[in-house]
Amino acid sequence: MDRTLISLRSSWHIWAPVLFLIVLTSGYWLFWNSAKARLADGIDQWRAAQNASDFQFNYDTATYSGFPYRLHAKFKNATLSNPGAPNPWTWRMAELRLQSLIYEPGKVLADLAGEHTLQYAEKGNNASMHTSSADVDWGRAAVIHNGTAVQQVSINLRDVTGQLDEDPDSNGNISARTIDIYVRPSENNTVGITEDIDVLVTGRGVVLPFNDAAGQPVEPMDQMLTDVTLKGLGPHLGEADAVRAWLTNDGSARVHQVAIKSKTLDIAADGTFSVDGALRPLGTFDVRVGQHQAILDYFVGTGQLDPVAARSISQMLALLALTAGDDEGRITTPLEMKRGKLFVGPVPVAELGPLFR
Repeated sequence: MDRTLISLRSSWHIWAPVLFLIVLTSGYWLFWNSAKARLADGIDQWRAAQNASDFQFNYDTATYSGFPYRLHAKFKNATLSNPGAPNPWTWRMAELRLQSLIYEPGKVLADLAGEHTLQYAEKGNNASMHTSSADVDWGRAAVIHNGTAVQQVSINLRDVTGQLDEDPDSNGNISARTIDIYVRPSENNTVGITEDIDVLVTGRGVVLPFNDAAGQPVEPMDQMLTDVTLKGLGPHLGEADAVRAWLTNDGSARVHQVAIKSKTLDIAADGTFSVDGALRPLGTFDVRVGQHQAILDYFVGTGQLDPVAARSISQMLALLALTAGDDEGRITTPLEMKRGKLFVGPVPVAELGPLFR
């Protein structure tokens, strides 16, 4: 037998695994590049669909990487805008980074760390352009899609600071230690985020751009929580004026809980909200108020409440808290919005105009 043939046969057990690995690696490389191409095509198709509707997504350049386990998409100077909205807006980020695992294509992560800029215009006689910015030390968004519809969206932000260009009477400064937002289909909606939507927002160390009665920035919120079901919002999410379209088509909100708590403020509420035929607010809430002195101080400081009247109200509320308050001394007050008026108990206290013109 030929010695060369014998040598090849004897070394086949060495070369076979090497050839197998080469074939396997080449096949996986082709598979990864195919997945990368599908991701790029999917983003281009989504972008074209958005740009043909009310939203527009644009960027200067896009690069794709992540071999072997991930798919990374990096967009330079990314913008998302809604020029057809009643108040047109544009969000900008110097670099938007998306990531998806090769074996979990239905879940996309976005890195939100960095500086964000939001520009929005006011239409009407007092039309003006506003610019607000925020810097996020750490941030991530996640979108889970089952191939038919979005099943969940989450946004998690840490150590946020920013500046709002809005009310000249406010100081404009915002900050937060944590902000977490979760959006998912309600328990009665098994399709996806297409009909009724549950939204949960929590925050800690949140500072809003307002001053107290003494002209000092308000105390940070130790706790901020909003838990609400938005009935019928899903079909209108892609529209320019989504809120108006939602509320004027029998949309409503079931507020399971809204809570704000700080050293000087303690408010919690639950109820329902919608609009009437004249587009005025319509709803009922049970509002639980503690630390009422901070609220009275604010109205005194802004000149909306006489100091003498404020002291009388404070004494009355303190007595009610002792006799009718809950375990934390909070007083429950019914609020109702109907017929264009806001009622505290049976007493009308304010006029409510249409939410939309």
